[in-house]
Amino acid sequence: PLTPEQTYDYAFSLLMKLEGYKSNDPDDAGRRTIFGISETYHPELVEQLWNLPELEALPLAKEFYYDEYFEMARLNIPKEYRENPLLQIVFFCLAVNPGITYAKAWGEMLDVHDTRGNIENLLWTCAQHYLKRSKVKGNIKFLRGWINRLISIRDFLNFFMVQGLWT
Repeated sequence: PLTPEQTYDYAFSLLMKLEGYKSNDPDDAGRRTIFGISETYHPELVEQLWNLPELEALPLAKEFYYDEYFEMARLNIPKEYRENPLLQIVFFCLAVNPGITYAKAWGEMLDVHDTRGNIENLLWTCAQHYLKRSKVKGNIKFLRGWINRLISIRDFLNFFMVQGLWT
């Protein structure tokens, strides 16, 4: 079994693949983002990280995500699933985008003892959320990226499940 720290390392690695480095899309409600951290919600941190070299900013982002999202997401997983590294990773990624409120609500819907089924249900529910969100003015251009995000999460987790590393 993985420790929470090891699970977080995998989760953070996946998140960085999903989020990328810097973005400043005028249509993005998050405004400037760095490593997916939004200026709308964390203006001081984004300003600090924006002006640092990438390799100096990355460890600060990793610490931020652990403190603000990973532990919170893990604790919001229903108790009977809390030690499952796959679900920890999914909940973490969903807590970051579309948000902790959604991840928590969707976690309450888990009712089977099938990790793969739970993950597929969570990702499908999130896809439906993104589709609805894409109908808001200006958001349609983000739909492909949001769906690709979910596909990347599924592919990442499937790799480990196929290898028999996690169940």
